[in-house]
Amino acid sequence: MDMAPVASPFVIVLSAAQRTVLTARAHGARVAYRDVLRARIVLAAADGEPNAEIAADLGLHVDTLRKWRRRFHHQRLAGLTD
Repeated sequence: MDMAPVASPFVIVLSAAQRTVLTARAHGARVAYRDVLRARIVLAAADGEPNAEIAADLGLHVDTLRKWRRRFHHQRLAGLTD
């Protein structure tokens, strides 16, 4: 039996300004790697990718992905800081 991925309860919808900031972080040459990853997590989540797929694409544990998705959902950009 093929099981569909479970949808995250933390649906990410970005404003144009948030998408611009996150895209710049995701592709910035002088951005800390952790910030690049966090931006990529949120952008992929906003594009509707399931957690397991994002984690596999980025080489992360799904729990790490869930943490940053949840923090962004609750605190927006401020939630992506340490």
